[in-house]
Amino acid sequence: MKSKHVFVTFLYPGAQKYLNQFIHSLNNQTDNDFDIIVHNDGLKKIDFLFSKLKKPIKCFESGCKNLFDIRLQTFKRCKSEGYKYIIIGDPDDYFENNRISITKTFLKDYNLVVNDVTSINELGQIKKEKIFSSRLDNYSSIKLKDIINYNFIGFTNSAFLVDLISDDFNISNKNVIAVDWLLFTILLSKKIKAIFTSDTVSFYRQHQNNIASLDSEVIINNKHIDNVRNLHYKAINDLRIINNPNEGCTNINKTKFWWEK
Repeated sequence: MKSKHVFVTFLYPGAQKYLNQFIHSLNNQTDNDFDIIVHNDGLKKIDFLFSKLKKPIKCFESGCKNLFDIRLQTFKRCKSEGYKYIIIGDPDDYFENNRISITKTFLKDYNLVVNDVTSINELGQIKKEKIFSSRLDNYSSIKLKDIINYNFIGFTNSAFLVDLISDDFNISNKNVIAVDWLLFTILLSKKIKAIFTSDTVSFYRQHQNNIASLDSEVIINNKHIDNVRNLHYKAINDLRIINNPNEGCTNINKTKFWWEK
């Protein structure tokens, strides 16, 4: 029987070498009532790559070239197939075995659920545990102002109600790089119910292909970071979500992360 919950991942060239840990973590979830949709960005032999996965996958190729459109069309595909909730995870990461269970519990009362992340190195070894708990208390309510100046909601530690993505949901400015930051800024601007939890974690792999890193040892060009931020602020200004980024503040500001100004 089809589940109400679908786990979505965006497969990209180069992610193959990380899939064993990714698949192992999905196979070992304490709650197995979920389907899986994989957006494939041109990789071959998908059945072979996922042969160790105990569940069947639905493979989807949107044909889109823009990062925002790829995500949006995949989410709309989930909606058209009748799913009620989307749980997202990157294929180069892996997940605590209670992630599906904990997420589903919170989705009963919240439109958006964000879990903590533990950073891991290229080999999958733990570097720093529960990074966002230094900033946010468990069960904190998340508001728009909390992600104006920085983002902690990504496509590896979030889940949301499918109906948040309306059939006509779209944006005109698609030059953004931090697609997750923009999407969740838009959703939070609608004053949805959102919660942060450290009851489960995503293991977030640090490598040079990250758009933003949680690890000061991974070299990310400062000009690139500034460009990511500037494109994001232009997009949210165009959408008239907020006119002044300095209006934002964190709801519980205990520490600064290394990349913050």
